[in-house]
Amino acid sequence: MSSDKIVGIDIIRSGSDLSQFRYAMVFLEGEVLKAVKEVSFGGLIRELWEIKPDVLATDNVLELGGSKKDLLRVIKMLPPSITLVQVNVESGKPVKIQYLAEKAGLVSDKSKLDPFKTALVVAYLAREGYGSKLRVFEDKVKIYVYPGRSGIAGGSRTEKYVRNLRAIVTRHVRKIKEVLDKNNIDYDLMVRKSDGGIEKALFTVYTPRERLHGLIKQVKGKDVVVKIKPVLNKSFLSNIIELRKSDERRYLIIGYDPGVNVGLAVLDLDMNLVYVTSGRELDRGDIHNLLIKLGRPVLVATDKNPPPEMCRKLAASLGALLYVPQKSLSTAEKEVAVSEFIKRHPSIDVKNTHERDALAAALKAYGEFQEKLDKLSYKLREMGFYDVNLQKYKVKVLMNEDLSSIIEEVINDYVREERKESTVVLKSDVTAQAPKVEEVLRERVSVLEREKEFYKQRVLELENVVRELSSRLDTVTSELNERILKDRKVSELMQRVRNLEARLRILENENSVLKSKTINHENLFMKLYAGTHVLVPVYNDKCLKFLRHDREEVLVAFTYNVTEALKDARGLVESARLGFLLPPTALGLSKHLIEEELIPAVSAEEVFEVNECLVVADKNSFVRVIALVPQLSEERRKKKYGLTYEDINALIEEYRKSREF
Repeated sequence: MSSDKIVGIDIIRSGSDLSQFRYAMVFLEGEVLKAVKEVSFGGLIRELWEIKPDVLATDNVLELGGSKKDLLRVIKMLPPSITLVQVNVESGKPVKIQYLAEKAGLVSDKSKLDPFKTALVVAYLAREGYGSKLRVFEDKVKIYVYPGRSGIAGGSRTEKYVRNLRAIVTRHVRKIKEVLDKNNIDYDLMVRKSDGGIEKALFTVYTPRERLHGLIKQVKGKDVVVKIKPVLNKSFLSNIIELRKSDERRYLIIGYDPGVNVGLAVLDLDMNLVYVTSGRELDRGDIHNLLIKLGRPVLVATDKNPPPEMCRKLAASLGALLYVPQKSLSTAEKEVAVSEFIKRHPSIDVKNTHERDALAAALKAYGEFQEKLDKLSYKLREMGFYDVNLQKYKVKVLMNEDLSSIIEEVINDYVREERKESTVVLKSDVTAQAPKVEEVLRERVSVLEREKEFYKQRVLELENVVRELSSRLDTVTSELNERILKDRKVSELMQRVRNLEARLRILENENSVLKSKTINHENLFMKLYAGTHVLVPVYNDKCLKFLRHDREEVLVAFTYNVTEALKDARGLVESARLGFLLPPTALGLSKHLIEEELIPAVSAEEVFEVNECLVVADKNSFVRVIALVPQLSEERRKKKYGLTYEDINALIEEYRKSREF
């Protein structure tokens, strides 16, 4: 650590909030003392980002924030690459900084260290390798991608505008995915899709933040935001819930329902529910850390076929098998499976559909092996193996090993354990102890004979009980089958109700839109009836049928793009047959077209869209277009030939008179 950048700090003054804190700060770079200064809290954070030290050393981590709550806020402000070191720790126990300073030969007297000396001492101690490193950030990064704006543009182009934003988000997501794949960086991707592309996306990238430097950049634009956040190490938080230590004797089947909201259910090989949970921020790394504390995962199960990619990745990271059903489980199948399991275990609480789907997947996987697992348990109990760890051997059933070979392995393991515990007896001792052994064996045989008679009588009694219970079981099974059919029907009806409710909400939204359009159309009809507005066709390829070219009067059409319209309609314009209405925002363009190009194109005062082929415009603008058509046609002719209609008529009249003479 001798060539690293190290910052040592000690608190000078605290306060009721972080803005009142003052610190003594020392900056070491290798052997060189670069700076000794007093800084405020804001100054400390700024200095750390400017220096970007490898190590931030202190004798009390809480001095950074004053409290555990504020400490979390401070840690989030630190550069992600920084390593936090509390130097006054030896063998996991706190020691006095004065003692360490004397031990390292940094001070010779026993006078109390002031804050500046303390900051210098902790920096040198950290450089020499004293203390305990605190892992602030995990080797994990969250990358959020979402639109930069709300997508509310107004008018009839809102949907197109929103689709454009989603297309931009989709391009950024694809680009980030390509970069991660190209650099062989492990990640999970969760997206929310809508019409037109991806609405938002979350990458969980399993690598330190520094590795992404130069590969992926944060973006904060008008159209898209890409936010990169390193993940705090949860073991660093004081309020984390400690789970019990991994039970190596317990083997686990994991039901996993990935997505934005994750569902997780854990069964052991005795079909006991070990754990069930769900949540939005439950990524693959969190799940991996949780599961290895609960036991040894051997099977990851999904309710979908084909299985989601995240299920494959979780199974691979755990070194477990992946169970995939022959076909995806229906909602009714999952409801029935979970309901029956809860009836046998009433204390279980499944809160939502994500937990239900995860538990159903685990139960389905267990059901595939249940018959062989039960048969193995029965055989071993029958042979008297009550004190062996059955889960250890049940795992082999999941690996499709033969039951006979598993039972033989149990016997061999049992013999080896017995051999370890037995006392080694010398041959000479065997000869001396033979009579005693024979007596013990005869006594044991006598006891076993009595037990044999007892158990024969007991078997007869139990056979009678079994026959009675078998009869009762047939009756109960018949009743239960009827109830299951009813439950399935209820579940299907509930799903139909949910579907109908969703359809109703869609229809209500459509009704609201239609109602709004009806009101708008009523207002337009009133304007048309009052004569203050007129219907005007839109000039485009789809709507040319509304332009009647056979009529002799002047035609008026509306267009958003007059340049495109003139490519097809310039002949009609120059023959004084057609004029254009433009949007109210095109006032400058209208003036240019009339004055410079002699094109009759007037910016309307009001325009309301009826559909893609018709608009309603104010009558004043309409009349002005009609008036401009012949006027500008005359101007064009005069500009081209130097004569007006009146001049031409006068020449013709003069010619006629000359002919009469």
